Amino acid sequence: AAIQGMILFDSGGEVYGVAERSINEASEVDAASLQSIQGQMAIMHRNHALPVYTLAHLFGHTNSQQFDASATMPVLLISDGRRQIGILVEQINSRQEIFVRDCHPDIAALPGVSGASVLGNGEPVLILEASGLIDLAAVQAQELAALLEAS
Repeated sequence: AAIQGMILFDSGGEVYGVAERSINEASEVDAASLQSIQGQMAIMHRNHALPVYTLAHLFGHTNSQQFDASATMPVLLISDGRRQIGILVEQINSRQEIFVRDCHPDIAALPGVSGASVLGNGEPVLILEASGLIDLAAVQAQELAALLEAS
C-alpha cells in the first residue's frame, strides 16, 4: 500500500484511476477522427497511427460503444515505457494523491488491475496498471490478426 499520484476518470459509469507516471498525455479527439485500420480503432497522433480502446473493449465486453460523430472524447495516452495506446474515456475527473491498497487476490488477478482505493466521498476506485492494459490490447491485436488471416 502506498500513496500515489493518480489521474481519475469515468468509464462505463465507474470511476477508475491510473498512475500519473503512466500517462504521456491527456487530450480530446473528435469522434469523426477515429479511424478503423484493419478493424482496429486508431487515431493519428504525431503522424503515427495510435491504437485506441475503451475499457469495455479491453475487458472483453463485446457490446461496442457507439460514438456520436460530432462529439469530442477525452483520451488518455498511456505507456509502460516502451509501448503506448490510447484509452477513450467518458470524462477525465482530476489528479489526486490516493492511498492505494492491495486488493482481494481475485480482483488483483484481473489483467490490468493493480489495486483499489476509496475516495473521500466513499466511492470505490479500481486502480488500473498501464502494462496490463497494454498486454490486453496486444492480445486483442493478435486475435484480430488471426481473424483477418483466416478470412
